[in-house]
Amino acid sequence: MPASLDPRIEALANAIVVNAHTRNRYDEAKAIEAHLQQEYGYSLQMRAGGSDPLADFLFNVKTGPANTFPLLWR
Repeated sequence: MPASLDPRIEALANAIVVNAHTRNRYDEAKAIEAHLQQEYGYSLQMRAGGSDPLADFLFNVKTGPANTFPLLWR
């Protein structure tokens, strides 16, 4: 993970894959995908912002346009 990444993001990803009892990278990706589909919503407006829009999206806003989701896979 990049050093500048909010540590809560890595902790969230780890919690998701541990709770899903994943066995490999594919299972991890599918678990994170399922979590995003279940816990986050779609909006035409970009509401996340600030100095770290990814963290704002994941922990505060929880809705965003479709172009928000590719940020999660970087």
